[in-house]
Amino acid sequence: MRKLLILSLIFSSCAGICQYTVKIREIDSLVNLINASDLLTTTDTIINEVPAFAVYAKTIASITVKDSDIVKYNNKVLGIDKSGPQPDTINTLTIFYFHLGKLIKVEDSGIFKGKSAKADWYYFNDQPVYYTLKNERSEDRAQLLLVLAKKFQDQYHKSAFGKKE
Repeated sequence: MRKLLILSLIFSSCAGICQYTVKIREIDSLVNLINASDLLTTTDTIINEVPAFAVYAKTIASITVKDSDIVKYNNKVLGIDKSGPQPDTINTLTIFYFHLGKLIKVEDSGIFKGKSAKADWYYFNDQPVYYTLKNERSEDRAQLLLVLAKKFQDQYHKSAFGKKE
């Protein structure tokens, strides 16, 4: 009886892990399809320079749309902090992926002071299901990315570009 209980616990935990693994693979397949597509992508650049804080930033934003819905949003920031004795460069790239109007994945990467970091967040039904960054702020970051994604989706649909005719 004890062996049966142990085996059932092992199989039930594996079923939960396997379920997430399958969902993550599905999401990554969708991301690969989006990246391989020839959908229309629009790009814009914003340059911010704040001499009082010795900061310069160039933001390059790209949006990929299919049937008036966002499928991919890139936000690349190239920054220079000149406040110290040596200028520090800060480069970040955050890519949001959507399927059927819902956030499915965010890829976050950056380089600061020669150190690079990368993290991925996976979503299903407006809930984070898995993320590769494991620290005390990971869940907060996952929620923040979800809120940001919803906000720029709303802004896009309110704009002339996102309105369906």
